[in-house]
Amino acid sequence: MKYLIFVLALAGCAERQAQVSVQNALNVMAEGVSSVDEIVSREIPDRASAARSQVLSEEYTDVEVGMARYMALMRDWYELTDALEIAHESLRIGQGALDVWVNSGDLPEEWGEFCGGIGDALQAIVRLLGECGINVPESIEGAVPWASSVCEIAGRYFSGT
Repeated sequence: MKYLIFVLALAGCAERQAQVSVQNALNVMAEGVSSVDEIVSREIPDRASAARSQVLSEEYTDVEVGMARYMALMRDWYELTDALEIAHESLRIGQGALDVWVNSGDLPEEWGEFCGGIGDALQAIVRLLGECGINVPESIEGAVPWASSVCEIAGRYFSGT
């Protein structure tokens, strides 16, 4: 009987350790995304102003052509902000799913949405920073491997994730 209680307690500890590991991974990813948010908020106004100045200096007579040129110059930045939005939403979903797991013992279906979105978003952020000519912070590079690890950790306890 003592052995059974010990095994059950150990299983509970292993699950709690997995939950703590998932929370730590979410924190690492959130810190990485936050560091990119700071870069983007600092850089976009200057990049937009430079693109606008470049378009104006090219003196387009057709406004639509000028706008298309501006959009092309800013494309990587728009894609970067889209990837950041996806990362933020994925992290929100992941945190909510973890909270449900901690409070109920069940991992909700939303966990699959998190796992499906976060890795691609983080990889896109790293790629787009490079394409925008920005040095990639270590915090976001370090967050990328956590995306797959965190899904594997939770997947050890729940089938289908």
